[in-house]
Amino acid sequence: MKDSKIAKRLIKSLNNIIPKKDIILFYSQYDYYDNPYYLYQKMRETKICEDFQCVWIVDTPDGFERVVRDGGIAIFRKNTKDMLKYITKARYFVTSVTGGAWWKSKNQIEILLDHGIPLQKKMGAYVDATIMPETWKYFDYAVTTSHFTRVLHSSFYQINPFKIIITGMPRDDIIFEIGEKYSLKLLEDALKVSIDTFEYKLFYLPTFRSFNNLYTKNQIMKIIKNDDFIKFLKINDILFVFKPHRKDEVYFRDLLKKRGIENIKILSNDVLRKNNFTINEFFKAIDILISDYSSVWIEYLLLNRPIIYYIPDIEEYRKKRGFVVEPFELWTPGDKVKDIPPLINALEGAINDPKKWEKERLWLRDVMFTYKDNKARERIIKYFWG
Repeated sequence: MKDSKIAKRLIKSLNNIIPKKDIILFYSQYDYYDNPYYLYQKMRETKICEDFQCVWIVDTPDGFERVVRDGGIAIFRKNTKDMLKYITKARYFVTSVTGGAWWKSKNQIEILLDHGIPLQKKMGAYVDATIMPETWKYFDYAVTTSHFTRVLHSSFYQINPFKIIITGMPRDDIIFEIGEKYSLKLLEDALKVSIDTFEYKLFYLPTFRSFNNLYTKNQIMKIIKNDDFIKFLKINDILFVFKPHRKDEVYFRDLLKKRGIENIKILSNDVLRKNNFTINEFFKAIDILISDYSSVWIEYLLLNRPIIYYIPDIEEYRKKRGFVVEPFELWTPGDKVKDIPPLINALEGAINDPKKWEKERLWLRDVMFTYKDNKARERIIKYFWG
């Protein structure tokens, strides 16, 4: 361990004096994915990757294959030789992970695109300020969506707010570029079923709970086994879509088949990964979103459609993870429910009166998003590579 630390310090010292070339390295939380992926595709389209050599750092063979399949260049993070070759010569790092620029020198620039828009759950310095020096000292710039979120990002990462650029998130461009018909087709292809017969489509997308990794599975089981809820879906021609943990997909497919439920479908993690999709590609196919403390509902605000907050564990979550902005009720523009019967009532209300929370949704949308367009990637490219 001691030798490893000495080696890293030596590499960093050498990296400070090695001349840099026109190389941009990309790295995402999941290989070839999310905000770095969408920005990379735009940079290829606008010929930036002809002026610069654009290279992906990946962790898995699957990620490597997807980059190469698209005609790109990829290296494995565990391949020390390739990592040294590119990291010591790259001029830019583009990442969605804090502290992702290994052995970064002072004459290199790291741009953090992040993988979520902060508002509710505690993160960064609010969780553990002791990790600040090692985790966040590397990146030079971050991008965000508004003046308000810039303040949040600055407090999370304890950095100068003027290093946080208001551009919008690259993946949110997709919401405005994809039409509703195409979004419906993508969803139909992803689910591998016809969805024309359903009048309404809704997604259930809860956040991950590190203190209770069985939460999502248990809540979905509760929903699937509730006869009144299934009856409500059938009567109202509602398609209910959820994305379970990868290891639970087979279990839920068997359970749905056993109970003969046609109104509930699984969105496979593998489908998302293989097609480089986030949930955003399907937003325009969704009539109602059920979520909780996940940042996904914040981006869904861009469409001004009904959101329901299913929060049976809010007191436990508040105690074990906590919220950055309180009161929770003020910052969540939709019905808040804790059990299946009120969830059914909230869904019925959203169907009959989708404008019920419109005033609050639009207010928060304008607080969270300075721009409501598909130009975030263009603004980022113009700012850094002009």
